[in-house]
Amino acid sequence: MPRPNISAYLRGLYNAENFFIRLTDGNGQSHDAEFDLAGIQDTTEAVAAACGWSTLDLSRDDYRAIQTLLNAGGFDAGTPDGVWGNGSRNGMRMFQEQNGLPTTGAPDRATLKALGV
Repeated sequence: MPRPNISAYLRGLYNAENFFIRLTDGNGQSHDAEFDLAGIQDTTEAVAAACGWSTLDLSRDDYRAIQTLLNAGGFDAGTPDGVWGNGSRNGMRMFQEQNGLPTTGAPDRATLKALGV
């Protein structure tokens, strides 16, 4: 069984207003539950940051542009190739630390705003 893409799952929850689940037990009875997800954005951002993920659905070109901006600002992200590797994470961490942002190494909304994106 393939591993679930947790960051994609978190992105899917980011703008959700509620969450509905229906479970069927061993006796064939269904059990429904619905959860209000007001405020899920803050929680989703916190979980993603703790794991070094982004809740943004970024393309390879987006990552390349971010790497280019980091390099131009003196934060060595390595060659702008659109692959978010160790060099990119380290450059992002340096930028985040210098700008008083949580140092996750991930391109979150607050960091991209500070970068001018």
